[in-house]
Amino acid sequence: MDNILIVDDEPGITRLCKRVLESPELKVFTVSNAQQALEMMKAESFCVVLTDLRMPGMRGDELLKEITTLYPQTSVIIITGQATIESAIETLKNGAADYIAKPFSVDELISTVHKCVELNHLKRREGVLQGTLYLYQFYQEVEQCRSEKELLEFVFQSIAKTLKADTGSLFIFSSEKEKLVPVACCGASGLAADEISAEGNVVGWVAKNMQAVLIQDGFANLPQFENTRVRKEIVSSIVAPLVSRESLLGVICVNRIAGLTETPFDQYDIESIKIFTMHAALILGALRHQLALEELNKLKSEFVSNVSHELRTPLMSINGALELINDYAAPYMKDNKIPIFMDVISRNAKRMHNLISDLLDFSRIETNRLVLHCQPFSIKSAIEETLQDLKSKADAKGVEISVALDDAEAEIIADRERVIQVLINLVDNAIKFTPGCGKISVSCNYEKPDHLVMTVADSGIGIPREKHAKIFQEFYQVDGSASRQQTGFGLGLAIVKSIVQEHDGDIS
Repeated sequence: MDNILIVDDEPGITRLCKRVLESPELKVFTVSNAQQALEMMKAESFCVVLTDLRMPGMRGDELLKEITTLYPQTSVIIITGQATIESAIETLKNGAADYIAKPFSVDELISTVHKCVELNHLKRREGVLQGTLYLYQFYQEVEQCRSEKELLEFVFQSIAKTLKADTGSLFIFSSEKEKLVPVACCGASGLAADEISAEGNVVGWVAKNMQAVLIQDGFANLPQFENTRVRKEIVSSIVAPLVSRESLLGVICVNRIAGLTETPFDQYDIESIKIFTMHAALILGALRHQLALEELNKLKSEFVSNVSHELRTPLMSINGALELINDYAAPYMKDNKIPIFMDVISRNAKRMHNLISDLLDFSRIETNRLVLHCQPFSIKSAIEETLQDLKSKADAKGVEISVALDDAEAEIIADRERVIQVLINLVDNAIKFTPGCGKISVSCNYEKPDHLVMTVADSGIGIPREKHAKIFQEFYQVDGSASRQQTGFGLGLAIVKSIVQEHDGDIS
């Protein structure tokens, strides 16, 4: 429903207009003078205002000037008893949407008002489309911001440009200082030198109450600031909060300056800045969350790397000591249980070495430090080396491993050690989850001249379909129970996937 305001000091005219125009689509208000009209327009939004030209106090043409300045989206129709070509042209030049000469017919009144209502609807649609375009451009460009400072500067400059502000500042709330800290500015005002208390001046009031204010004619429309110093060079200002999840992030202040822009901000500018600040607050909150996660990931990777290095040093000492014992104590270990204990130590030291290697590789992948050394090599030799390393483990379970190669002499260009690492992980997993006397097959064929497919298949129980998407996630265990039989951090397949992807490959 659209609101229509009739302004005329003749009760008969206002009653006629209200009776004729009011409908389910139009709600009609009436007042007898311009001052009442301006007061009502502070409380209600009007699509069209019909005003008599000659009234006691403020004239209709003076009211027209006020409305076009304060409420440019509202269409104004002038009702006049002295219509001439010259007066009509002057009325339209001053911003009126149309005029009606007294005496007028009901049909003329209805037609003129409905035409202006349609015109107003078109203006609104244009405003919505323009706002949508601004937001689209805003989101396109804001994605390029990689730091909070860069984002804040871009957001502020976008708002200032959209609202055609001459000067302004952006303040961010510091919870540590309990103050608003200036971080961006535009125009000749420069960056505010001082931090502002959350209790002080207009910016402080907006921060405390988290409400936007429109300042016009000094503070005439804002009695709460009656003791605040008026800056005469400022025609109009908007001060609005940046709020995310009911928490204050900051305050933005934009001004229009006398001599640069004579048109003050209006209620539509307030609505525009509310939309921008709402989106800006959401983006800023998301960026802070992202930066916090990145910092957490960085700390996690550093921790994993440090732990791995700290564990590797004593492990190297253990392995060195084991080699010395094997070399010097061999004659004394034939008829006792020392060899059994030595084997236990050796196997667990190797297991610990593998776990630490996984942690280090994971750390390198997380921090984009995984480096590939690619060169031509025989895929057959890589598979043979893999199976040689795992032969004793497969034999211990009675698992048979077969190999099928399309081209036994085929060479590929890749990081040989990393390819072997991938194969060892996959075949080792297959051995773990294949029951005794089971079978594993390793095959290799070219689907295309430059597209090699390697497959590792086993006769084990398989992986449930609902877990297929998860098995390549970091730390994921197919059997995540405390009593699981297989050990490890759950990093093996995640590392395998990263190595394959670094080679521009895929794994499933």
